[in-house]
Parts: sequence; structure tokens; C-alpha cells
Amino acid sequence: MGIRSHVIPIVLLITLMSIMFSSVFGDGNKDISHTEVKMIDVLYYRDGGTTGFITKVDGKKELFCLDGRAVSGIISKPQWHVFLDATHPTHVGAKKVPIGGKEEARIITILSSWINSELSTLEQKELLHGQAPRTDLQKTKLWWAMRVRARLASRQISPNNVVQPTRPNSGRATDH
Repeated sequence: MGIRSHVIPIVLLITLMSIMFSSVFGDGNKDISHTEVKMIDVLYYRDGGTTGFITKVDGKKELFCLDGRAVSGIISKPQWHVFLDATHPTHVGAKKVPIGGKEEARIITILSSWINSELSTLEQKELLHGQAPRTDLQKTKLWWAMRVRARLASRQISPNNVVQPTRPNSGRATDH
């Protein structure tokens, strides 16, 4: 097999991936990586783990959250839905979005823009694998944002439009 036999599949794979990701991020999200993202605040609620965000994307204020509330009435795992236009699912105007959809992909991009502007890749790995810092509020907010980003990234829609299962501590695959 010559070099040409390897180049063609690689070019096809790159083309397929660019088409796949353009549909995931959508036309409205193409330029978000080139916009200014400012994190105003990260809020952690003690309702089971809801994390809220107040951001400015290209000068426009945006609110969103990852719902970490335990299922009502019983001790159970949270559903982990994202809500837009609010920092908590119970706030007025909160809009639930589909798990693994383009809205979540956009939030991953927003969080990544902020995290990458604050920390190197090595610093991110070190911070994420440790406990939430107790003395540095900024790093604590970054730690929470990285945890939310990781959860959302783990369930993005695959090329065959199936939400990928995650493996919780028990090792069993579960769908969100």
C-alpha cells in the first residue's frame, strides 16, 4: 500500500468530521470561538449539585445552569438537564434544553473559551483531578465549570445521532 492509499481515507475522515461538527454546533455557533466570553459568576446550589452561570458573550448577558437536583421524593441521582435563561431550574424563565443537543454544545464552547483563557491545559488537568480549592474562589469557579463541561461533553450526540452512555462509578453504562 502506498502513501496515497492512506491519504485518501484521512482526507475523507477530516471532511466527514467537519460536516458532523458543523451540524452539532449549528450555523449560529460557528463564530462563538472567536467572540469574547467573560464569566461574571458561577453559582453552586446545595440542592444536590445544580451549577448556575452568569456570562457575557460578545457583550450580551447569558444565564444557564446544569440541574443537579435530586429527583423529588426519593434519594436518587439528578437528571442533569441544562436550562437556559436562568441560573437555577426553578427560576422564572428557565428553559430546559435537550440532552446532548446543539444548545449544550454551545455551552461547552462558552465554558471552554473562559476556562482556556484562564488556565493552561496542564493547569486544567491538575485542577480537575483535585478537590475544589478552598482558598481561591476563582479556581473554585473554574473547577465547577470544568466539571460541568466534562459532564456535557461526555454526552454529546455521536455521528449516528445517539447520545453516548456514560459510565458512573459502578461501571455500568447508563443513558442520561
